[in-house]
Amino acid sequence: VHRVGRTGRGNQRGEAISLCSSEEKELLAEIERNLGKSIATIDITKKEYKGVKDATDEKVDDWKTLMKDIASENEDYLKKKKKRKKNKK
Repeated sequence: VHRVGRTGRGNQRGEAISLCSSEEKELLAEIERNLGKSIATIDITKKEYKGVKDATDEKVDDWKTLMKDIASENEDYLKKKKKRKKNKK
């Protein structure tokens, strides 16, 4: 089973959504058997799928900004962690 990827930023939780066509339902069932549990599913129409696809296509892959955001969040996290450690003494 392939890990979907990072879904949350910093300390925040996130969700991952994978799309599965009707032709892939047997593959999904096999993955569920391997996991030993069911994966929550939501049936969507072609129109709803198009809306998701259009929204995704509008996003710009600005990896430099993303990396700066991650670095900043990590820096903030480390500062808070250091402050908590200092306050415990």
